[in-house]
Amino acid sequence: MPRGTAIRAPHPIRGNAVKAFVAVPPGFAPSRALADDHFQFTRANLTPFKAPKILEFVTDLPKTISGKIGRIELRAKEVEKTAEPVTHPSEHFFEDIRKASGRAPRRDVTRRT
Repeated sequence: MPRGTAIRAPHPIRGNAVKAFVAVPPGFAPSRALADDHFQFTRANLTPFKAPKILEFVTDLPKTISGKIGRIELRAKEVEKTAEPVTHPSEHFFEDIRKASGRAPRRDVTRRT
């Protein structure tokens, strides 16, 4: 069973965005298709503001002394990454996948007039 977590990560436009880290189990390779499946699943099962906008596949998640996922360490690494704005090969952005698949941008909020 894959393990994962979500944190608040700095975003250049929004200020902060939900970023998910997924530990890829042996036998699976991180790919754009796997990221697309993850985004579709989270969009179908979570409210729009809770669904991750950024996904990063990792081989292992940091652990605390008690064995829990080390979110503080992940947040600290994200803050360090913002000093050098480089997209890592294991990161996938929801909007990039949506544009590449030819789907129209999704509106998270619909307003009635």
